[in-house]
Amino acid sequence: MQMSVIQAIVLDLDGTLLGSDNSISSRNCEAVKRCYDSGIHIIVATARPPRAANQ
Repeated sequence: MQMSVIQAIVLDLDGTLLGSDNSISSRNCEAVKRCYDSGIHIIVATARPPRAANQ
């Protein structure tokens, strides 16, 4: 069985990627950075309005 290559990850912001204080932990930040640096697309899924998600 051949393993598939991960092309993208989808991350929810509130309560998943971000903590209760709306900050990203250094551990999560490094994990996302490693994915990005490996060529994996990062997709943000949130119910926030686009302007708030961009911040």
